[in-house]
Parts: sequence; structure tokens; C-alpha cells
Amino acid sequence: MASTLADTRKSYIQLFNEVRRKLGVNPISTLGQDTLGMAMIDYMNDVITEISDFGDWQEMYREETFACSSSVSDYVFNTSVATKNIHEVQFGRQVSPLWLVTLDDIRRLNRVNSFGVPTQFAFVGVDNVTTGNPRVRVFPTPVTAQTSSVFNVAYYKKPALITTADTSGIPEFPSRMIAQGLLAYTLRDEERGAQSQEWQDEYAIFKKYIGETYNRYNGDTGSDTFFIPPRGRRRR
Repeated sequence: MASTLADTRKSYIQLFNEVRRKLGVNPISTLGQDTLGMAMIDYMNDVITEISDFGDWQEMYREETFACSSSVSDYVFNTSVATKNIHEVQFGRQVSPLWLVTLDDIRRLNRVNSFGVPTQFAFVGVDNVTTGNPRVRVFPTPVTAQTSSVFNVAYYKKPALITTADTSGIPEFPSRMIAQGLLAYTLRDEERGAQSQEWQDEYAIFKKYIGETYNRYNGDTGSDTFFIPPRGRRRR
């Protein structure tokens, strides 16, 4: 039997009903159909956030380009989706990416008042008004000669919070991991937050799923052999 995307991705309503069946609760047709469904929406957001915070998932990787402005050193890259973290910033035709420096370093460099092709950048706060994305300061400051070039930004997106309107939506992470996490969180709700053995067992399975699933595209590639020499001294 051929594997398809449906084998690794399920809609939110499918995930909700899988967990409800395991708990012996009637299925629902919309996410917020009853009080348990409303609680499961909140717990699903907790599960997705915990998964996202575990690491930089390949499912969340994105690349976008942004215009460069003359005499402007501070940028908020208004990505099409919310940014979790920036992996790399590359400028124009440069092969090497901009070198990430500390806040102290970028402030020191700005005092030099240098202009030209950007080679370094640092994070200098967050845009809490419009995008919620980090503010980036580059050095040197671009001038008119650089305005024909663009910044190419590699970043990882932040998953959106779900609402009652997302019944048919499909999360971007593998479904088995999400279902296990939702089961653990919902069990904890059923037990009014008590640290029962059942909750601990299900949550431990969820944590194992996260590690194994993340490793699938971030650590299980290739088959390199490593030889580690002994560290102790040996008498001749």
C-alpha cells in the first residue's frame, strides 16, 4: 500500500475525534461543539506550541526576500507568516551570509558611521506594534548603490493559534505526535491537573514522539562512521 500525505497529516477535527474515542467520549462535527471541545482547542494550542519550541522543524522552514533601503540600517522583515526565529540573512550576491554579532558589537560598529554593503547584523528588539517579528540592524548601512539588491532571509515560522473556525484545517506537524500530545493534555484536564500515573505515562510517550519525529529530518540522514580514539594513557 502506497504512503500518502494523509498518512502523516490529519485535520484538527480528525485529531480531536481520535482523542475523544480513546477517552470514550462521543465525537463532534465542529471543534467548539461542546465544553470539552473548547478546552481541547486550548490544549491543542499548548501542544503545537510545545512541539514548535522543541527545535527548528523542517516543516516550518521558509525563505523570503526583502528590499534594501538607502541610509536605513534597521529592518523588520515583514514575513508572510509570523517568525519564530531567523536562521540566516544573506545580502545581494554575497556568497556568505551576514555575520551575526551581539547587541554590544552592533552598537559599537554603528558609532563608526560606515556605509556600504552590509556584512553583519544583530537583533535590536521586537516590533510589538505591527508584526511581532524581530528588529534587525545591519552594518555597514546600505546606500543608494545597494538599493538594487535584496536581503534573502531564511527563517522558521511560528505556527498559528487555532480557533473554532479551523475545523477542517490541517496542522503542519505529523499527526501521530500531535494526537499523543493532545491525549496527554486532555487527560490532565479530565483529572483536573492531577499528576496521575496515567498522565505521566502518556506525556512521556508524547515527549519520546517529539524527539524521534524531530530527529527524522534533523539527525537521521546519512550513515557516516565515526572513530573515537581512547582517552586514557597506556604504558608501553
